Order: sequence, then structure tokens, then C-alpha cells
Amino acid sequence: MKGSIKKIVSLVSYLAFALFILALDFFTKQWALKTAVKPLIFNKYLSLDLTINRGISWGIFHHADQPFFIALSIGISLLIVLLIAYTLFRWMKDKSIYPELLIIAGAGGNLIDRLMYNGVVDFIALHWGVLAFPIFNVADMAITIGVIGMLVVLPE
Repeated sequence: MKGSIKKIVSLVSYLAFALFILALDFFTKQWALKTAVKPLIFNKYLSLDLTINRGISWGIFHHADQPFFIALSIGISLLIVLLIAYTLFRWMKDKSIYPELLIIAGAGGNLIDRLMYNGVVDFIALHWGVLAFPIFNVADMAITIGVIGMLVVLPE
């Protein structure tokens, strides 16, 4: 009985964590859609520059036609389902699943954008002189941190 309560508590805390990341991503994107209609420059390193990315990371496939966009979105959905199954498997073995949840929440947030806006809402722009990092969002940060986290715990 004690073990099953511990398992339920861990599941609830993991779900709360994933929902927090998903909500943070959603609300920052909603804020950006209202606030960053015109680029906002905070300093020479950080600005908000709203864009809808129809591709994947760093705008790859951004100008793809609608059938490709749909196929890409379906492919992303299938990868999310596979990652959820892998995450459940790790959870049942009492492994930490925070990195996987970061990826699932981030990918889920971007998938919601694909359904709502026909592309992903990106708005955070980082600059260093003439160098500019591709525009991104909170979901992209979660995915990146999650992938790094999975690589760190890979030997498990």
C-alpha cells in the first residue's frame, strides 16, 4: 500500500511539472502574440521578434507547402507518442523522467501551436554583435534542456 501511494504521488508531481512547463510556454506565447507585434529590443543581446515557424528547429523546412507541413506535424506527433511510451516505461522502473517530460511538454506546446496557428510561435531573439541565434520560445528551451538531461542520464 505504501509503495502504491508513493507511485501515485510521483505520478501527480510529474504531471504537475509537465503541465507547468506546458502552461508557461502557452502563456508566454499568448503574451508575445499581444506584445511583440513589433520587435521589442531590450538591449544589444535580447529582443522579442514574433514569428510563426512552419518548419522545425532553426526554421528548417519553414517554407514548406501545406501537405509537407501536415506530414511533418504528424511525424512529430508520432515521435511524441513514442517518447510518452518510453517515459512511462522508465517511470514504471522508478527512474527519473524529468528530462523526458521537458521534451514532451515542449513538443506538446509546439504541437498545440501547429494546430492553432498553422505554425509554431517563436519570439525570443538573442544577438551577439552580428551573430544572431535562431528565434525560439519556452518550449524550445524545455526540449533542449530535456535532450541534454537525457544524454546525461543515458548510461542508466
